[in-house]
Amino acid sequence: THMSVLANVAFPLRVRGVRRAQARAAALQQMRAVGIADLAHKRGSDLSGGQAARVAIARALVFRPEVLILDEPTSGLDLGARELLIAALSEIMAGSKSPQVILVTHQIEEIPAGVTHCAIMSNGAVTHQGPIEDVLTGVNLSEVYGMPLLAGNTDGRWWARGVTD
Repeated sequence: THMSVLANVAFPLRVRGVRRAQARAAALQQMRAVGIADLAHKRGSDLSGGQAARVAIARALVFRPEVLILDEPTSGLDLGARELLIAALSEIMAGSKSPQVILVTHQIEEIPAGVTHCAIMSNGAVTHQGPIEDVLTGVNLSEVYGMPLLAGNTDGRWWARGVTD
């Protein structure tokens, strides 16, 4: 894009009449929250996929939404970019003024620390829902995927893998 990252993140506030200095300050605050403040003067066309994903999240957060819906936010990212984004989401969710986050993912390994509740869907219907430690179990995942699976949480991160004999 022709805009700098800072201008891009501030843009939604500017079009709503927020003064430039105030919009830029709010944008920088959200850019710091997702670890991209150092990219403020880069152009969008110069960003990696992971950086662009964090710009999109900062831009969404600049409004201070009550709810943030993320649909496969790590899709297409390499391992390093994925881990940086998951860490940024964990920090955002830990904040005292954090929005409620609805995260859609097919990879439970990508669920950030701090998620307290979840739902498992199959064929368009919710099959299990509730506190994450009650829902993300090998039994529930095995039922949904039709194969034996183990699931657990290590150091705040969820994992699942097939059972082999």
